[in-house]
Formats: sequence, C-alpha cells, structure tokens
Amino acid sequence: MESEDYQPKGEQEEEFKGPAPDFDKIALDKQFVPSLYEDENTDFRVIKPQLHGSHIVYHVQGADKQGPWEGVRRYNHFFSLAEALSKRWPGLVIPHVPSKKAIGNKEVKFIYERKYYLERFLRKCAKHDFIINSEEFRIFARPGAGDVEKMLDRLPKIPFGTMVERTREVGNINERMYDFADKERFSGAITEFAFFARKVLLQMKTLKKNLREFRDNKTQSIANN
Repeated sequence: MESEDYQPKGEQEEEFKGPAPDFDKIALDKQFVPSLYEDENTDFRVIKPQLHGSHIVYHVQGADKQGPWEGVRRYNHFFSLAEALSKRWPGLVIPHVPSKKAIGNKEVKFIYERKYYLERFLRKCAKHDFIINSEEFRIFARPGAGDVEKMLDRLPKIPFGTMVERTREVGNINERMYDFADKERFSGAITEFAFFARKVLLQMKTLKKNLREFRDNKTQSIANN
C-alpha cells in the first residue's frame, strides 16, 4: 500500500544552504524519545546526524540474515527504499517514511525529530522478514560502492505474475480456501468503512482549515502585541 507521504521525484530532499546547524544545542537527554512499542527491534538505529557537504546524513545500523550492517544514509535513501518496496510489493503494507518538509528542514529540532521517525520506519520494517531480507532492502543496507538511489531506481520491473506469487507467499494466501460468504461480509465491511472514511476525511479537512486560520490569527496577534 503506497504511503500518502510519498513525494514525486524531483520534490525530495533540498540541498542545505546557510550556516551549519549546531547539533550541540539539544541536550543528549532531549535527542532520544523512548519508543511506545516494546516489540520494536532495537538492532535498528538511526543516530549521529551530521552535515555532509550540502546534505544532512545519519549513521544507520541494522541486521539481517547476513548479519549486522551499518553505514551513512541520507533522507532520500530512506525515501527511495520505501518507494521501491511499495512498487515491487503491491498490496502489502509498507511502513511510512516521514514526509518532506520544505521550510525549516535543516533546523536542529526538526533534524532530530526526523531521525526518530526514520528509526521508527526501520524498526517497523524489521517486523517483516520479506522486507528486511528483500533485494530492495539489501541494496539500502549493503550498497557497497554503489549509489543507493540509483541502484534502487534501476531494479528491473517485476512481471505481474511474479508479483502475485510474491504476495501469495508472503500473505499465506490460498485461493482454495476462498469463501463467497466471507467475500460478501468483507465487501460489506469495506464499503461501510469507505463511507466512514470519506465522512471523517471531510471533517478532518474542515478541522485543518480551522486550525490554519487559528494559527494565522495567533501569529498576527503576537506580531501586533
């Protein structure tokens, strides 16, 4: 299932401009937010954000069936991984990457917030063997001297039949167990949820508009004062 946070190519990570961020501004006890989920794989970590050239990079650690691995990755590498997984494993839930932020994306506070969510992305991926041990993830984890983005982008297109077989295997799907009564029940539940989702989405859009107006009014009020 493709993440709603995905951005079209060409609208990803911007180059850093301006003074280098001061990573020492945030105390060590403020840089890490304990996870709310006890079942996360702590072998996967995203740490030590640094300015490298014109981009922010993160030191990444993890493990797969080949053993532990580590290296330096940019936000775009995470984005390209999620995009490749979504395209090559259709119909399966792929964890989201944090969305792009056009303004203030090099602020120290935001960088550490992004670091946290990139780590959450990897730990969610770690819950699925088909992701961690996939060709796509191997490129991200062990690119050698290659460029992660280019290598992921150059992966050959998978035939539709192969995609179906991969989905059957990972999802443990057996068509012989197909039940028409279950189909009708599930179809009804999906239709009911779709109606509910459209209703909630409309309410959320209205709330978003009201919050935006409230923010603008508050900002103007502060400026006037």
